[in-house]
Amino acid sequence: MRPSYDSATAHSHVGYTHLGDRLADNVNVIGFIVDDDRREVDAAVNKTVWVPDGPVERIQYDSAYDVYRGQTGILRSWQVDESLTVDFRNRWTATARHTEEFKRFERDFRNRQTGVEIGYNTRSYQSFRGGVSTGHNFDADFVLGSVVAQYKLTDRTSTEYELQRLTLDPDPGGGSTWIHVVRANRFFTPDLFLRVFLQTNSAIDRRNVQAVFVYRYRPPFGTIQVAYQRGTAEFGQRSDQGHTLFLKLTTVL
Repeated sequence: MRPSYDSATAHSHVGYTHLGDRLADNVNVIGFIVDDDRREVDAAVNKTVWVPDGPVERIQYDSAYDVYRGQTGILRSWQVDESLTVDFRNRWTATARHTEEFKRFERDFRNRQTGVEIGYNTRSYQSFRGGVSTGHNFDADFVLGSVVAQYKLTDRTSTEYELQRLTLDPDPGGGSTWIHVVRANRFFTPDLFLRVFLQTNSAIDRRNVQAVFVYRYRPPFGTIQVAYQRGTAEFGQRSDQGHTLFLKLTTVL
């Protein structure tokens, strides 16, 4: 159940979810339930205010709230997310975010994250944003910094670069890392293009490359796609640096 209210500048809802303690045992044969045994209440309040005059153009507040207990009534998790974004008429943007959560696993954990971000021209492709956040996550203090830049080299070529730096204290598992991500798109014609993705992660020796070449010989559904991938791994795991080539053909009858 999830009654909600929406307008041009606001949203709010309150939801209730009931998942039995044996639901995954019965459903996962044909589907996938991440976590059953819960009675969950979630809510959200979002509001946008447009300012007619002055240096500020828009103020946006977003929040989300979630709490759930097991069927026996034991508290298993709660989480609060809040953010405030201010858009200025000179195309600069400032955002502040805070997350607070409780998780029950083999014991209780209390996590939090607070961060700020500034950006320029973020509502179009050619943009820049950077920020830093600090907090405590599963017995470790952390500092996370990030920078993202998007730029169109030409009308048909665009690039994006993202850098993240994570430091943990204490860090017995060596999880502190540098992460580099590069994306590039080259459109030879609207129906002939190449996309490239590169990612490195210093903590787990991950160096992945993905490229896909697409030719839409009968747009939009008749396509020939050739994809190459170097490095495969589950999220957050050391990469197997093998090579894989994919070919996909689609047609319209």
